[in-house]
Amino acid sequence: ALGGSKVQIAGPTAAFATIVAGIVAKNGMEGLAVATVLAGIMLILMGLLRMGSMIKFIPYTITLGFTAGIAVTIIIGQLKDFFGLTFTQSPVATMWKLEEAVRCFPTLNLAAMGIGVLALLILFLGPLVLKKVPSSLVAVLVTAGLCRLWGIDGETLFDLAERNTPGLFPVRLLDMRSLTGQKESYMYVVTNQKAMYGAGCILYPGVPEQFAEKTDSSFYILPSSVHEMLLIPDRLPFCAEKFGAIVREMNRRYVEPTEILTDSVYYYDKEKEKILLLDNSENL
Repeated sequence: ALGGSKVQIAGPTAAFATIVAGIVAKNGMEGLAVATVLAGIMLILMGLLRMGSMIKFIPYTITLGFTAGIAVTIIIGQLKDFFGLTFTQSPVATMWKLEEAVRCFPTLNLAAMGIGVLALLILFLGPLVLKKVPSSLVAVLVTAGLCRLWGIDGETLFDLAERNTPGLFPVRLLDMRSLTGQKESYMYVVTNQKAMYGAGCILYPGVPEQFAEKTDSSFYILPSSVHEMLLIPDRLPFCAEKFGAIVREMNRRYVEPTEILTDSVYYYDKEKEKILLLDNSENL
């Protein structure tokens, strides 16, 4: 119902996905909510005024060009996953995605590309053989079966990422003393060498233990954004109860909505060698 196909109700979702991403990146979720309400009001007014009949005045070339443009945008957005590329940035604009794909093409993953090519072949050739079964469904089943046959499951991918990521994106620890001018180190920043999506560096094997040894104490972990974490040794005079409020305030006022990691605060216990969720001490 209300869709552009007999087998889905999403309508032109792909067309709006690229627009929505730009709105969220620039204006946040609040801007998206406002845009959604305005779009709904416009649709209601257009329906009441019976403006749907005006579509006949739009040239076919305009409609074709719009559809082709959306197709190109979707294709460029899929280059990263199709070729198994490792991006060092997270571009939103279509041309930025294309530029990043070209720049990172040396990280091509042949296995990922092979799976993508096979899926495309099934999509194109499937309708010639399969009349009643959707070729897209066959593509999903075949490629998923191959991944399972080769032993590529979620756990395997996680293990590969855990081993390879520290080498591709080495950890970087910054002492805030150089910026504050204080004699003693009260705060550190952990990220990767590119300072992009480096918050996960705190989970690299051995990193929490090494920092605890360096500061000779347990420490608090404050999510600054998806790009970095703030580490505060427990031996220093801070009011830990206020950390949660600080993180929430920073997320609301200074961090882009697409770069917010979490509002939670974590604690690394040196004796137990575990990262705990500070709110209820759940083991991670």
